[in-house]
Amino acid sequence: MGEVLDRSGAHEVGHVEVAGDARVGHDVADAAEPVDVRRPGDGGRRLGRGLGRRRGGRREGGGREGERPDDGGGRDHARARWRGPGERAAGGSRAGCRSIGHEGLVALRPGLGIPGFVRSPARYPRASPSRQGPNETLTAVGGRAQSRAVSFDRAPHAPVLRARPTIAHLDADAFFAAVEQHQRPSLRGRPVLVGGVGPRSVVATASYEARQYGARSAMPMEQARRLCPPSTVVVVPRFAAYSAYSARIMAALREVTDLVEPVSIDEAFADVAAAVGPETDLEALATGIRERARELSGLPVSLGLGRSKLVAKLASEAAKPGGVRVVGADDEDPFLLDLPVRALWGVGPVSAARLDELGVRTVADLRRQPLDTLLLVAGEAGGTNLYRIARGWDDRPVSTVRERKSAGAEHTFDTDLHGRSAIAAALDPVVDAALARLERHAVAARTVVVKVRLASFTTLTRSVTLSRPTTDEGALRDAAHRALRLADVTEPVRLLGVAFHALSEHAQLMLPLGADAAEDPAVPIAAEVVGAEAAGDEAVGPGAVGAESVGAESVGAEAPGAAATGPVQATAALLAPGLDVATPADGRGWVVRVGDDGRVAVRFETARTGPGYQRWVDPEAEALALVEPLGPDGEPVRASPADDDV
Repeated sequence: MGEVLDRSGAHEVGHVEVAGDARVGHDVADAAEPVDVRRPGDGGRRLGRGLGRRRGGRREGGGREGERPDDGGGRDHARARWRGPGERAAGGSRAGCRSIGHEGLVALRPGLGIPGFVRSPARYPRASPSRQGPNETLTAVGGRAQSRAVSFDRAPHAPVLRARPTIAHLDADAFFAAVEQHQRPSLRGRPVLVGGVGPRSVVATASYEARQYGARSAMPMEQARRLCPPSTVVVVPRFAAYSAYSARIMAALREVTDLVEPVSIDEAFADVAAAVGPETDLEALATGIRERARELSGLPVSLGLGRSKLVAKLASEAAKPGGVRVVGADDEDPFLLDLPVRALWGVGPVSAARLDELGVRTVADLRRQPLDTLLLVAGEAGGTNLYRIARGWDDRPVSTVRERKSAGAEHTFDTDLHGRSAIAAALDPVVDAALARLERHAVAARTVVVKVRLASFTTLTRSVTLSRPTTDEGALRDAAHRALRLADVTEPVRLLGVAFHALSEHAQLMLPLGADAAEDPAVPIAAEVVGAEAAGDEAVGPGAVGAESVGAESVGAEAPGAAATGPVQATAALLAPGLDVATPADGRGWVVRVGDDGRVAVRFETARTGPGYQRWVDPEAEALALVEPLGPDGEPVRASPADDDV
């Protein structure tokens, strides 16, 4: 580590002292004059604004060091611009500034030292002292910021990882579509889109045949249908069937180890260390698990083995479709470094775009970035995570206990909502759906998050935190409406979501005792913005509300009639493409299309019968009934209470 000039002119290794009198809420760089900062080999390249200043000097415009000139409010920070090489502020001076030699010196701004980089105040807001971690730069005292040392030696330390790749990640390929193709033989080899059928529905899963035409998950269904040929089939999701197939896939892992951690309905981690001996062929072990999962479920799966969850998941992605990939210690760097940063866990489209502005496109690029640059790009937690995953550092164990973090629902409307009264009225059914899930899981909630997606696809998230966890429907509904009122909904609204966070198994019991009665749980103690107000931004933490919606229903909602506990008389209003039906004369089939005249096109087939025939059916005249879907063993399955939470 090189030397850094401190304010007294002495040399101090490892950190820089920052002059005081910087106003609260402003960065370290704003507390100092410009300074030349060069690394070995940089020549005359100027990297950005200063980390130190000449002691005893006077600034342009008057005033001693540590004072700001009285210019009527200080410089306009909203228009601050980071200049490229050779540029300097108007009227600025380099006199008295000395070169600092510091190998690998961190940049205090994203893009610091990148020619032509212009900081966007909206994209890179100034750091707030109240949000900084243990290595915070400024400490607010009496409304002013005091001098603190900025440590360069705060990078996370490498964890101790296991010697052999004994963490498995199993992922079912194009899961929803694969289940549909397994049960409906006529769909095999054809493009299949699983999702809603409404005008604003999105794709939940696209089969590999559909992906060849550019269709993908989360794409608007209309767009996907335009990309795919006329032979493409659209079906609504059937979560009872998917849950039955999921159980079979997880069973293949549990035959090898009890340490299985389901991540979602179609993927899971497993710690197979107990099944691995000194002579175990890990490639053969992975292949055996994959084949067993296929035998039990009838579906193709991919499996990766790594020394960490991170590498195991990336390995299973690399193995798709239907393969295995084992990444040992010696293979990790060659495997990781050429991957795009977007492949890494926790790097969404917005983070990837910010990194791209810095020229960071691969994991190798990311690994070269200093920690402080990443902290400013992604925040304290996000930046530290980027630093770690770029090096393959992930020592999280496989956990068999899944803690429920939220319960919620969301709804995409067929037409945009206009006006606050219409939006508020539309919120209540979404709250009802979220409350039903909360009740189903027998938990209380303290924080209520409302998600609003505007017609422009900008997403707003607002939250209200109550004084204590509660199951009181009135209090939670009121909190949701308070959160909605925090959002600026001057544009039309296309989607509303509600999620309950800070869940507890029991609501706090407080009995009123005379004048000292317990406080009303409905009284909010905090209300805040919890998500980025940007189109396509990732909702992280408490701002993440539910899953992307499918048509007028959430991805987590069963299609009408599909969760029936027995035959139900079918009507055109209850039917949608993909639902399971039966007639006394033809037996089982599935809905292909609902006609305008009330008749229904049904294809009569199952996985056991092979491709079947299709004909039009009059639901009432032919006693067409909605029936339970079939599982991988061909037996009917009933929806469980958790099927809509996958």
